Amino acid sequence: MAIVYVSSNKLANFLGISLEELREIEAHFDSIPDDAWKLVEGKDYRVINKSSGLREYTRSGAYAILSFLRSRSEQGCKSSTGTSIRNWFKEEHRKKQKALVDYRILQNSSSLVKRQDQFWLSRRDVVMIFRTRTDYLKKALELASKQSKLIKDVHYTRFGNDDTVYLSLRGIYELAKVMGEVLKQNHRKDWCQYVSERIEPQIQVIVKKIQDRQREIERAKDLARKRDKNLCRVT
Repeated sequence: MAIVYVSSNKLANFLGISLEELREIEAHFDSIPDDAWKLVEGKDYRVINKSSGLREYTRSGAYAILSFLRSRSEQGCKSSTGTSIRNWFKEEHRKKQKALVDYRILQNSSSLVKRQDQFWLSRRDVVMIFRTRTDYLKKALELASKQSKLIKDVHYTRFGNDDTVYLSLRGIYELAKVMGEVLKQNHRKDWCQYVSERIEPQIQVIVKKIQDRQREIERAKDLARKRDKNLCRVT
């Protein structure tokens, strides 16, 4: 798993202490270099604001703060097990990955088109969303088709002047499941899982933005016509 950082605010809330208390603990850790309580910059935390000293913590840094709180007093510390910290960081990682997937979909949906009451994306955009290569995606498409998990004109089709391959949202969902089954690296499996979960809701967000923008354009046109009493200002 990639290194996950959480803000000081989030860590303080999770541990049931105030941000000021966390800053006091940080000062205690930093005050005596040879003390048993140590926080190593670059390993346990990183400074995100040099002027204020504001930090973000890794899981090992969160463990160190938790251990200190245990040694001082169990009061004020909602988390009593290391497992809670571990699960919390996993959940934070999932949230960040899903946010990255959403952004990836948003940035790679320029080919979005609606046909036969379905939304479709070009294979090129799908390659970018999955963060893979064209040849890998082609193999996955072939495998999914052999397993009868992708049906022509339902999950994938070809149209356009260059006969480009397009996948429907349902097709992307099915393809993500197939790729998740054949991929070996856990982080790639997770990414495909998040794509399957986020593709439809994120496309709906994009469609709504387009529709809202179109309504604003039409509203501006109507206001202009009323202002000019439906007369052409050019002539």
